[in-house]
Amino acid sequence: MEQPQMLLIDTRFSPKSRWAEWREGALREKYGTRYRTAGAYLGNVNFQGGPIQIADLEEGLRGLHLYLNEGHALILLCQCADYSSCHRNVIVDHLVERTTVEVIQPGLMGRTFETVMGLSIQQPYAQWLANPGQFMNASIRPKTIENRTWTTRYRGPLLIHASTTFDHDAIDYWIGRCPELEHVIPLHEQAYAKGAFVGIADLIEVVHQSPDPWFIGPYGFVLANARPLEPIPYRGQLKVFPVPNSLIHTQLPTMDAVAVKGA
Repeated sequence: MEQPQMLLIDTRFSPKSRWAEWREGALREKYGTRYRTAGAYLGNVNFQGGPIQIADLEEGLRGLHLYLNEGHALILLCQCADYSSCHRNVIVDHLVERTTVEVIQPGLMGRTFETVMGLSIQQPYAQWLANPGQFMNASIRPKTIENRTWTTRYRGPLLIHASTTFDHDAIDYWIGRCPELEHVIPLHEQAYAKGAFVGIADLIEVVHQSPDPWFIGPYGFVLANARPLEPIPYRGQLKVFPVPNSLIHTQLPTMDAVAVKGA
């Protein structure tokens, strides 16, 4: 968000959220005039369920064209965990049909690093971290913090590796704290892959205190943009460890695409 010509376009039909940092006021305060609401035109009327229906697609696309013609790069914002099933996908498809734009996928797309870092995490936590959409779809705060007794200076893409061990107390403990989880997460150990990469995310921060209910400490690795991968068998290592980028290259095209700019 450091580029002066980049705009954050909020495409949510209702720019409200259970989490304060996602609310319209907080985003407007953080990004100022770079933040624009477009839910009245580009929002999904059926955001609570049902087929995607864009409020006023024609008017919304006209607005995006105007921004693009003024030289702005655009980031289309929504809270959906999966871009492929999000209404932004529909918006971008129609935009591409009508004008020449470059669609940019954040995360790992376009990176040429020979390695990406990984972190081995005990199940069931690895799978929970890799699948925030399951929690968000049930209106449950997703697990975005991995608790550690040590810290790291690394920031960037992070492969989520499921270790060969399983915390047999975890499911009962967290259902005790949040009974709704019983209807969201797999309840049996056999449903959790082990000894494999099961997801990828961005490690954006390490905190030593947090109001997040998933935080235990003493350090919390804060993850963003997490998404699942088909399990890739691999032997885990201690701490943050390098992994050949070629190992996951075939799965990278599934990453979210939310940014567009004039070509």
